[in-house]
Amino acid sequence: MARIACRVRTIGLAGFKPDDYIVFLSWGTYTVMTVAAHFVGGVGDLHALSEEERKNLTEDEAKVLVFGTQWFCIGVATYVLFIWTLKLNMLFLYQRVVKGLWVARFIKPTIYLVIATFVAIYLILFCACRPYSRMWTVYPDQGGICRPDSVLNMVPALVMNVITDVLIMAIPAPVVIPIKTALWKRIILIALFGAGLFIMIAAILRVTMVLVVSYNS
Repeated sequence: MARIACRVRTIGLAGFKPDDYIVFLSWGTYTVMTVAAHFVGGVGDLHALSEEERKNLTEDEAKVLVFGTQWFCIGVATYVLFIWTLKLNMLFLYQRVVKGLWVARFIKPTIYLVIATFVAIYLILFCACRPYSRMWTVYPDQGGICRPDSVLNMVPALVMNVITDVLIMAIPAPVVIPIKTALWKRIILIALFGAGLFIMIAAILRVTMVLVVSYNS
């Protein structure tokens, strides 16, 4: 909200760039993702249940867990969309900041790569398990690729997430790192790059924990 308000005040709606519009998509996606997390946390989902537990569910219990599982699938899809809109947002911002510098030539190829990896992940999410409704089949357990927390869904997304993050961080690095500036400004720059590394580590840990919990349940 603060970013949007600042941009409206400084350049007006007529001066909006692609990243300014992408912010709205990120905002909406984050809202849906939060709602999905609320529902899944409140009612649960089918993926932690054994075959016997699934078989013994009452009709009402099954309906509730199907509802939770459907929102789980929505949460996974919106999580990917949210992260990838942030990547595009950052790249379009770079396009303005490094305009005229030699590193600017790497921005468009990286944008195309980010879009291509997003399409690839969505194809895996929605095409690997057919029909997609098998994701929330109560009994028998469809297992394997027919669960949003499967290795096939999680690992490719993680790999593409980390690769694109590294490329996005690498674009400004040759220009930013050699800058001679005040110590406190250098500390801020180091902190920004450190935050990027932290996000990548957090993404790896998140996927690892999801897979461990999923396959131990």
